[in-house]
Amino acid sequence: MKHPLDITVSEFKNIRTPSSPREVNLHEWLLDEMYKDTVIRLRGAESKEERDRIKMFELPAVTTSGTFSYRETGQLIRHSGLCCIDIDAGDNPHISDWEAAKHDLSKVVNIAYCALSVSGRGVFAIIPIAHPERHGEHFDLLKYAFTVLG
Repeated sequence: MKHPLDITVSEFKNIRTPSSPREVNLHEWLLDEMYKDTVIRLRGAESKEERDRIKMFELPAVTTSGTFSYRETGQLIRHSGLCCIDIDAGDNPHISDWEAAKHDLSKVVNIAYCALSVSGRGVFAIIPIAHPERHGEHFDLLKYAFTVLG
């Protein structure tokens, strides 16, 4: 059986570059340690400005929901069947232990992948969805479900 993350998605140079994507295998991309040193430097940066600069210019961005010709909703070429949610400190001041949050989420059977965000101050989860053509509805329902769970 194929792993749900063994799928082609788009990678962009960084979050500020919405054009010229390249196709990557999501599973391989998530496990690649190419940017490990940059992530460690970002997590150790003392100022938010420095963390934002590293994130915006030194790290690539991947569109887990599919392949795109340009990073914009209307430019989707092929949906991956996945939805990605971010849970961060800004919207969740009651969460202080992000490792524990990641650990708890990793037990949810519907979550295919869960990890700390690049800053280490949040988590993201990748979830297979039943109806990719209804991505927005899936996202809204997931947001609601996670809000109810706290």
